[in-house]
Amino acid sequence: MGDAQFVINTQNALDIVKQSPTAYKILTQYIGIIKQSPSSGMAAYLNLQPFKLVTQHLPLHLQYASCIVHDAYHSKLYNDYLATHKSVPRNISKIHR
Repeated sequence: MGDAQFVINTQNALDIVKQSPTAYKILTQYIGIIKQSPSSGMAAYLNLQPFKLVTQHLPLHLQYASCIVHDAYHSKLYNDYLATHKSVPRNISKIHR
């Protein structure tokens, strides 16, 4: 979701990710929507699991694709943890260092 250039850049990045079936599977399983946003981040705790991306310094397609896969993996880790625990602690990144 975003302006026309954002949609084009997102599609180009997804075309790159599709070249790796493993990465594309993680992306499609753990990201529900990619949204243009003033701040970047993964909201893995939401049902649709939106990934928000800052667009004022939009990187090259390959860098953009890697950002999407990186955050999809964060969502996977969140959901994997949640599958074996009642909830995910807010300070989970400090617990698993």
